[in-house]
Formats: sequence, structure tokens, C-alpha cells
Amino acid sequence: MKSGTVQSATLRQCAACRERAPRGVLVRWFAGPGGRPAIDWTGRAGRFDGRGVWTHPSERCVQQAMKRGAFRRAWSELDPSATVHALCADAVRTGESVWRRRLGLANRARAAAVGQQAVRESMASVRTGVLLLARDASESTKERFRANALRKSMPVIEVTAGAWLGQALGREFVSVVHVEEGAFSEYLRSLSASLAALGSTELSQVEWPRAEKPSKAAGAVDQTDREESTFVGTQDAAPDASQERACRSV
Repeated sequence: MKSGTVQSATLRQCAACRERAPRGVLVRWFAGPGGRPAIDWTGRAGRFDGRGVWTHPSERCVQQAMKRGAFRRAWSELDPSATVHALCADAVRTGESVWRRRLGLANRARAAAVGQQAVRESMASVRTGVLLLARDASESTKERFRANALRKSMPVIEVTAGAWLGQALGREFVSVVHVEEGAFSEYLRSLSASLAALGSTELSQVEWPRAEKPSKAAGAVDQTDREESTFVGTQDAAPDASQERACRSV
């Protein structure tokens, strides 16, 4: 098979703006129970069979796709109560759960360093991966770890709270996590970007070092940064500016 054919096979077309983009940049909607559209966050081909609708991960783009009748053409049955806002809210809620499960898997696979001391040691020897920071960690901790990560050309994702982050890791509170470069960090970066674009309040857009931002295709412990070891149970890519403008102009 020619390389051009292989490359085209990895591209999908946004149902709103008609732009062709890699699978990691777009999201695929499938027909859930009762004809309610939902996003397949698994990234596994064939996980949800049947026709799908591809869009950029933005409420505006989803709205344009619905106006064009993309969802109705794809499925014979469509939930009449499926408003754009409700669909995006459902997708964010499901995606955030998937994100935490994937982080938990990374931790169990020993692909993540959890807590300030572990992250300091990990980042001292590794310059790749992704840094996760709790938004309610102390300002000095966030500034210190963010500066270190960006200096190493490592992207940063802010998470709403250390307790939210800790739920994925079997701890009460986690202020910082370093996920080593590989399938886990790549997936977490891509999913974070998509969820932030869809309006997630739990995850921020991925912060990249200025020179490293990808092109269009993803000391002492402060008192507030308590890394509790109490086990509480482990829970089982975004459009760039040009893509967003394309969706707005539809």
C-alpha cells in the first residue's frame, strides 16, 4: 500500500467544518442507548460498531454538525432530547472518568511518579512525559514544578483539585504527578485537550513550552500540599486556533 494511502486512512473529516484531520484531533460520536449520541473515548477501533460522526471537540462544532443533520443521517434513531449542551456535558463527564481510570492504570503500571518527592526524583533523571498539577496546591509548589517542567520542554496539565486527582491514585490528596513519556502520557495529553475544549472544569488545556507546542496534526513540602497515603480506593487532541476559526465560520 502506498504511503499516501496509509496517511489518508488515518484522517477523518469534521462533520461541521469539513476539515480533514488526524483521528487524535477529532472525536468520534456513536449512537448510544435510545439513539443518544456519545463520544467514544476509548480510542480502540471497533469498540463501538456502526456509523459514527467525527467533529472537533467543541460545543460550537457539535452544534454546526447537528444543524447540518450529520447525526440524523448517521443513525435512523436519534434521541429528541439530545441538545448540544447536554451531549457535551455528558461527554465531558464520561471523558473525565476515563481520564482518571487511565491515570490509575499508568500508576499501577509504574509509569507515574506520585507526590512531590517522587516527582522531584523522576524529573531529575527524565526530561519527557507530562506533569499533572493540582490547582489547589500552594502557589510556590505550582510555580516550582511548572517552571521545572517547562524548562525541560515538558507539557503541564492543571487538575481542578488534589482530591480529584487523588481519587485515581488511591490517595486522599495528590498535588503533583509525573507520567513518563509513552502511551499513557500521550493519551492523557490528548484527552485533556479534548475535554478542556468541550468545557471541562476539572482539566485545563495542555500548557506547552512556547518552542515545543505541537503544530496542527497534542525541597520541603508545603503545608497545603499534603501527600496523604491513606488508601481510599482506586477508580476503575484539541483543535488549535485555526481549527476553531474554521468551525466558527461554518
